[in-house]
Amino acid sequence: MTTGKTRVPRRLREQVAQTADYSCGYGRTPQRITGYRLSIDHIRPKAKGGQTVEENLWLACVACNEFKGARI
Repeated sequence: MTTGKTRVPRRLREQVAQTADYSCGYGRTPQRITGYRLSIDHIRPKAKGGQTVEENLWLACVACNEFKGARI
């Protein structure tokens, strides 16, 4: 059974996090304030043809990521 989640390689995840200054790309909340690791979001969702490449990845807190859902 698959969950629909894509594994983002550690190096790529770290690159996206550094570019985002370890802050949510939507609400700009720093990861250190949230108390948990921010997640990687596909700007163009995989369900709409988005790829797992740096240009399509964004760091997001859970609240922003869930609010965005499958929208672009």
